[in-house]
Amino acid sequence: MKRSSLASVKSAGLGFRMPHFADIMKRRDEVPWIELLLDNWLCEDGIVADRLERLINTFPVTFHGVGLSIASSSPVDEEYLQQVKTLLDKSDALVYSEHLSFSRTKSQFIPDLLPFPFTTKTLEHIANKIDFVQTSLNRQMLIENVSAYIDFPNNDFSEEDFITDLVKRTGCGLLLDVNNMYVNQVNLGRDAEKALKHLPLAAVQEVHLGGHETSEGFLIDAHNNKVCPEVWEIYQQAINLTGPVASLIEWDNDIPSFEVLLGEQQVAQGILNAAKANKPLVDEIKYG
Repeated sequence: MKRSSLASVKSAGLGFRMPHFADIMKRRDEVPWIELLLDNWLCEDGIVADRLERLINTFPVTFHGVGLSIASSSPVDEEYLQQVKTLLDKSDALVYSEHLSFSRTKSQFIPDLLPFPFTTKTLEHIANKIDFVQTSLNRQMLIENVSAYIDFPNNDFSEEDFITDLVKRTGCGLLLDVNNMYVNQVNLGRDAEKALKHLPLAAVQEVHLGGHETSEGFLIDAHNNKVCPEVWEIYQQAINLTGPVASLIEWDNDIPSFEVLLGEQQVAQGILNAAKANKPLVDEIKYG
């Protein structure tokens, strides 16, 4: 099996969004790598395909999917998976990641990334689907922990134990979203610091950083704000445990200027640089 990896890219990258195309091409030397939302790039011609060609010829890229629905009860959509494989092979992607969630039923697509119960039955089901995906793509995939707004009463596992077993069974990697950990800490009363220490951190190949918003007492993983101080603190804890690992700034809604994104990237890079130098993470790093 081909093993795509970000192991050699221990720097902070940006999640690319189309409004920033001119800026990112002009300032390419300031961006070591980018992540593309896979499902936006599956077309084979037109301006999107042209811009994809320019991006993959300029930057190391990763692809982050939202359409696989790995936790749904339905079988993997093999036609969709073939489109994914074609794109990954064409672009020589460093890595492919997906959400540990479901977004499809047999009859419809749900425009959200929904959680599921952490049971023995779902563990077996999802592990089999990950095995199928990795074999079909001939490459490792990363799974991302997701945000949630409800908890299930009959879980057999904690989220971190569920993820640990998936990694052991399938050999998949882990994309650690620290904002999602904080959202779940506030919404569900989980302990992000404790969860970090029980995750399979050796499997972490990428970290996501993003902002959220508050609505009716819940935190919503909206990717529409700067990373908050509490999430930066969890990120520092994570990097203390993992060592330097490729880290990404995500911003999907209320998209700011390119300068704002670069400012967030530089905070992440400062934390990574301290870890690379084996130095204590300094208190004077300024957030937001």
